[in-house]
Amino acid sequence: MGIKQVSVFVENKKGSLHEITDLLAKAEIDLRSMCIADTSDYGIVRIIADDPVRAQAILAEAGHIANVREV
Repeated sequence: MGIKQVSVFVENKKGSLHEITDLLAKAEIDLRSMCIADTSDYGIVRIIADDPVRAQAILAEAGHIANVREV
């Protein structure tokens, strides 16, 4: 059994990371780890959370491109 990771595509601009983490915090989803790979315009935030499927649904509902995959 692997670990499920949420990947979120975000613009590289002020407040983007805060918006994602704030949405998850308000939904009481705990983050286990997070890493960011970015370019000058966009980035991918990779998150290990206690409920990755719910995290993905919350982010998608808020308009973010997010998916879950096993790593």
